[in-house]
Amino acid sequence: MKNFLKRTGVLFLIFALMFVGVFTSNNFKVFANDEETVSQFVYEEPEEPEPEDPNPSIELIKEVNASVAKPGETVTYTFIVRNTGNMDLIELELEDSMVQNELGTKAQIGDLGVGKEKTITADYTIPDYWSGKLTNTATVTGKDEFRDFDVKDEYTAELTVEVIKLTKTVNTSEVKPGETVTYTFVIKNLGQYEIWNVKLTDPMLQNEIDEKIGSQTNCSIEKQGQKTIEVQYKVPENTPTGKIPNTATVTGYYYEGDEVTAEDTAELTVLEIHPEIKLTKTVDPSEAKVEATVTYEFLVENIGDVPLDNVVVTDPMFGDNWCYSVGSLGLDGSDDFTQSYTIPTGTQAGTITNTATAKGSYGGRDAEATATTDLTIIEEHPAIELIKTVDPSEAEAGDKVTYNFVVKNIGDISLMDVVVTDPMFGADWEHPVGILGLGENKTYEFTHKYTIPAGTQDGQLPNTATAKGWYGESDTDVVADDDDAVLTIKVDNPPPPKKKRKPRIELTKDVTPNKAKAGAEVTYKFTVKNSGNVSLTDVVVTDPMFGENWSYEIDSLERYEKKEFTIPYTVPEDAKAGKIENTALVESLYKSRIITDTASAELIVYEEIIEPVPEPIPEPTPEPVPEPIPEPTPEPVPEPIPEPIPDLPFTGGLVEPELFGASIGGLLILYSILRRKK
Repeated sequence: MKNFLKRTGVLFLIFALMFVGVFTSNNFKVFANDEETVSQFVYEEPEEPEPEDPNPSIELIKEVNASVAKPGETVTYTFIVRNTGNMDLIELELEDSMVQNELGTKAQIGDLGVGKEKTITADYTIPDYWSGKLTNTATVTGKDEFRDFDVKDEYTAELTVEVIKLTKTVNTSEVKPGETVTYTFVIKNLGQYEIWNVKLTDPMLQNEIDEKIGSQTNCSIEKQGQKTIEVQYKVPENTPTGKIPNTATVTGYYYEGDEVTAEDTAELTVLEIHPEIKLTKTVDPSEAKVEATVTYEFLVENIGDVPLDNVVVTDPMFGDNWCYSVGSLGLDGSDDFTQSYTIPTGTQAGTITNTATAKGSYGGRDAEATATTDLTIIEEHPAIELIKTVDPSEAEAGDKVTYNFVVKNIGDISLMDVVVTDPMFGADWEHPVGILGLGENKTYEFTHKYTIPAGTQDGQLPNTATAKGWYGESDTDVVADDDDAVLTIKVDNPPPPKKKRKPRIELTKDVTPNKAKAGAEVTYKFTVKNSGNVSLTDVVVTDPMFGENWSYEIDSLERYEKKEFTIPYTVPEDAKAGKIENTALVESLYKSRIITDTASAELIVYEEIIEPVPEPIPEPTPEPVPEPIPEPTPEPVPEPIPEPIPDLPFTGGLVEPELFGASIGGLLILYSILRRKK
């Protein structure tokens, strides 16, 4: 029995180990019912990182805070040391022969971890004697943390030491050909010693420079001194459009004979020019008869952007060789002149059209313009017409009537100094009409009122008016026409007495709404009406409701005319409930009499009543609902007996953790039994 248990334990242990092996296998499959169900469990061992190769590295950057400086000026150098490798660095040291003293102990950088950097600055004063380029190189050296490798880097920084400086400017950036500009040169000695044999050159302006300063052999500029030169330059008139860049250069000697130089450029843009001229030609009068003299007026204008020279005007009407010389016209310049012309005898009626020409030039470029004018030669057919009417045509002595006059130019020539005379209005009475042309102004109309004298006998009162106009300069160049209007005078019974003048004014006052609470706004409406048969002036409405000094003014009211206006009013907060009644007054003048009227409006002020909120009525308690009678418990239904699950072939599938734990537990128990048997 003891041997049987030993053998059984060994087999159980082997089976458990096999079970564990199945459980720990990377892949397993389960097949059931001829269908393949696949489950996978993947276990990957973590990869060990590959060791990194040592790579100590260092980077140096050197910067200076100015690219250009002058002798004696202090600049600041900045050194940036950066560990760009994968190992810590030690014993780092910075070397720079030019600023080593300024660096001092800061040059001993020491240790610098991976990815770290250190910034060091040093101020350096440029020697007074230095000129030109100032170039120097810094070096950083060190070791890795294990002292297996040396690291090193270097960086060169360059600085220009400016001893002489040239500034060249021009007083305008744009210019037209032929204009003069001013160039200014300023030469500065930025150093601490004198500069001698200073010479200024400019290929475009050399002649002007030499004329300005003469010989430049012995020219010198003391330390920190400067020299200014100005020259005038006239841009040639034939200069093409575009930019004129030119560079000036200044040279000299500094300290122990070191040559120093500087240059500067001033750019000038030559604009496109537009020489243009305009000619205007008119004739006065534009219509004339044969042998009449007319005046031509010419206006020549420079409408371009450059001055014009040799400006002339020609016109064949005054002869093939006729020419008027204007001379020069500056920018926006103009010139005007006149030329008389007598229409030759025998010229046929019609239109004379002629063209004048104006010409000028600038820098070889011409400008030209023309102007055409029409002169109408007219055949004289002067004529005038007067139409006179009266309204009403019947009246009585003492009545006023209106005479209407219509004067027309019915000829084909303008009429001058036209007048109308009528002896009915006086022996010397006349009405000036002026000019009656051939267009819209050929008709003139006016009226004149006339009061029939008292005592005029009944019957017809005819009278004749006359219209006259002149069409020439001679006293005989006149045309006239007359017309009369018959006025019938009737003598009737004496006129009825005049109506009595009754001045009267009415005031109406309303309020909307007529009920309001305290603090509310209402609107008062006023209507002022002149209900009399005469005009009223200085109409004033007052109402104490709007203040003691409140008033509304109306200049005048004609007969039966009325005016309306509204005034807003806020009911005072302390107004008590009840009626507010007030009276407004209107006053007006008829001659020296004061005409008045009053009007009232009633406003009812009411209190706002807040109605109490009714308490909610409690709902009646519902009747208790009887409990439902339980239904009888149904007979239990027997559970179905599960069908046995068919055995599946073992394929190394996943063993549940509980089974695995049970297996281990069984092994432990078997082991304990065997130990006890011993």
